Amino acid sequence: MNTKKYCFILSFACLSLFGLCKAEPDIYVFTDFGGGGDSQSQPVADWQTAIELAGEGWKLTNHPEIFINDGAAPLDPVKAGAPLAAAFPYLGAHSPEKIKRIVIHVVDPGVGNTSQHPRTLVLRKDGTLFIGPDNGTLSLACPIDSIAAIWEINTKRINELTGIDLDAGGTFHGRDLFAAAAYLLAAGKVAPQDIGKPYHEPALKFRLAIVPEIAPVHFQKVSTNRWNIKLDNIPSEDDLFTQAFFLAIVQTPFYVEAALHPQLFFIDDGAKNGHIAIFNRKTSNLYVGPNNGVGTSFFQGFPREDVLIVDLEPSVYLKIQAAEDAQEALSLILHQNLIQQQPISIDLLAHKIESESNEQHVVNGRIWIDAYGNIKTSLDSELFFTLLKQGYTDLTVNLNGVTRSVQFATSFADVPAGEPFIYIGSSGTVGPNPHRTRRYIELSCNGSQGIFGADLFISKNKRPFNGQEIRFQLTKTDSKQKGDL
Repeated sequence: MNTKKYCFILSFACLSLFGLCKAEPDIYVFTDFGGGGDSQSQPVADWQTAIELAGEGWKLTNHPEIFINDGAAPLDPVKAGAPLAAAFPYLGAHSPEKIKRIVIHVVDPGVGNTSQHPRTLVLRKDGTLFIGPDNGTLSLACPIDSIAAIWEINTKRINELTGIDLDAGGTFHGRDLFAAAAYLLAAGKVAPQDIGKPYHEPALKFRLAIVPEIAPVHFQKVSTNRWNIKLDNIPSEDDLFTQAFFLAIVQTPFYVEAALHPQLFFIDDGAKNGHIAIFNRKTSNLYVGPNNGVGTSFFQGFPREDVLIVDLEPSVYLKIQAAEDAQEALSLILHQNLIQQQPISIDLLAHKIESESNEQHVVNGRIWIDAYGNIKTSLDSELFFTLLKQGYTDLTVNLNGVTRSVQFATSFADVPAGEPFIYIGSSGTVGPNPHRTRRYIELSCNGSQGIFGADLFISKNKRPFNGQEIRFQLTKTDSKQKGDL
């Protein structure tokens, strides 16, 4: 993923923060999801980051514009804190009138891990609120005596306000806690004291003494209601799966009834004709592009009556290509001819179980790898837990010609460094799943030493790749013990 600086800018009317003057705060998001690199080899992950962080807030605010910096140094609060300080320097005086901006910082270690850094803070400096872990990232941006107030976020209160179960598996704190709190504050739904415990001494617990060179930062705007994706003229099967799986992931936050704003996912394959449009009446998601399976994620799991599928005339496709927003594109497709046959489909769920014996089951799926090397699989968590409850608790994974035994864990910190494990991912499966109760199973290892899931499945100097098949073998523990006797 490329190193960029974006910011979240929201337009609201008549909102107030903790009883002060009315304001329209900007929201900035600073993350390490890009791995700190300058390469643009994974532009898809930029989209996922933006959409997932914005997902829950979509239900709370007007349609926002989104900007993100996803180029923070990974797992390094010292290096990550330098550009954050450059972007939001201390001006030397507190602003009593209003909050001008809200800054979400999502940099490990400590995000979602209470055993390492227990405090998730809302911190006020000047006209800025910072939201994120107290792990040292704010050392440079918030020097001593610059902090006006600190509140520790109450996760149960966020749960009550948003309906997000932060105790359940598959929680992504950057989206489900930090971004949710930011949107609640920006929308004027709550004040900091409504969602957090105040500290009488406004100070960071974790301060970093090392002062690195402060690098310049750059900002770039990202659309939030139109996503343009470029396909090769002749994409491979793996390319098609990768794009379809990605679209299934990023749509998940938008699987809500009566969505306020349609989302347009526009696929440009370089062709001049042969395009379709798929409009999901339940979610307002709109796909425009070739009939090659990529749009499958927009209607898989929904009844056919909830989905409008039409052929697009070349002239209409070009008009949508030039359209400013999704609403304009939707108005163009409503008069097109309906497609009678079922469009091309790509299977995005590993739901077929092969029984090798009463004691052993096999599930085959496919993978999608993020910028770090964490592996998202197409294994549905519901299927996994069904087998788990039936006693199939011993798990082996075969990927890229490498076979490894893995354990199940709920947190990276629960696993020794370098050991592979599976967990309930933060991304939900396709279909009508408004609360993300169905998640994809992910495969990784404790990355504290810079090693992630894909690093453990390198074979003949080749890493796993997007779309590659993965094989899960689940065995009943008692049957394995009998075989060992």
